[in-house]
Amino acid sequence: MRSKWNLLTRFLVSGAAVAVASGLVRPAFPGTELGNARFVEYENTLHGFSIAYPEEWNVIDLGNAVNVVGSSQFSAFERSEEAKEAKGPQLVASTDESFGNMASVEISFDLSRSFQTPIAFERHVRKMYPRLNWKPAAFRGRSSFEAMHKNRHVLVIMKDSSTLMHLSFPVDTSTGLPPALIEKTVDSFEFR
Repeated sequence: MRSKWNLLTRFLVSGAAVAVASGLVRPAFPGTELGNARFVEYENTLHGFSIAYPEEWNVIDLGNAVNVVGSSQFSAFERSEEAKEAKGPQLVASTDESFGNMASVEISFDLSRSFQTPIAFERHVRKMYPRLNWKPAAFRGRSSFEAMHKNRHVLVIMKDSSTLMHLSFPVDTSTGLPPALIEKTVDSFEFR
């Protein structure tokens, strides 16, 4: 009896390995096809959301704000290469600078107000940031507004009647698109 189960287990394991190798099974998280070794998942039970991000990035959880931060060394290398092309060799800032200058996804929550209608939500967003050109949008089926602010795509989302969510990520000024890994990271965002 034991030998039959061993044969069945070997068959199932080898069948799964063949499926993965042949490409029939997709990666567990999006973005792994871009050359990243692995994506990992961060789950925030306080605000009920999860996000998948490249494992070499870091998550900085500040309570009502979460930053998913790209590699500082990679960013410094990119700036060094750009500096060489533009003006020849020159000094580049150290890799220890603040995460605001790195590739990052920034998420924060405001629980201080309650919105009974989408119109009240819209008025609040436009009043909060009056100089930005807000456009209506939808994010995971929820009412939201989007704008560009300092080369970052900003979304203000009404998660529920008493939770306002801010989501922002950098955008390439020449293409108007987020870097591929950040786009995949934002695509992986889920509410619980």
